[in-house]
Amino acid sequence: MRPDLSMCKLIGVVNRLYGDAKARGATILSGRKKQEENVASSKIDVFEAFQELGIKNKPRYNNKTRIAEAISKHLIFKNGKVDLQKQMKIPSEKTIIRYLESDENIRNVLIERGIIKDKPTPV
Repeated sequence: MRPDLSMCKLIGVVNRLYGDAKARGATILSGRKKQEENVASSKIDVFEAFQELGIKNKPRYNNKTRIAEAISKHLIFKNGKVDLQKQMKIPSEKTIIRYLESDENIRNVLIERGIIKDKPTPV
C-alpha cells in the first residue's frame, strides 16, 4: 500500500506542475498575440493619419521628421477625444517613420517626393 500512496502523491504533484506550465505558456502566447494586434492597429492609425493630413500633396512636409511630428501630433489630438479606457499608446517618431517606410505605397510616394532615397532590396 505504501508504494501506491507514494505513486498517487507523485502523480498529483506532476499534474499540478504540468498545469502550471501549460497555463504559463498560454499567457505568454496570448501576450504576444495582443502585442501583434496592438502593433497592427497602431500601423493602421499611422496610415490613416498620413491620408487624413494629406501629407503627399503638401510641400511643407519635406522630411521624415516633420512628417512624423505631424502624425504624432494628430494622433495625440485624436487620442484626447477618446475615453481614457480606449486611449491608445502613441508610437514614437522613429516608430512612425519605420511604419511609413514599411508600407510600399507610402514608401513610393516618399521616394517620388525625394524625402527618402530608393534603397536597393537586399538579395
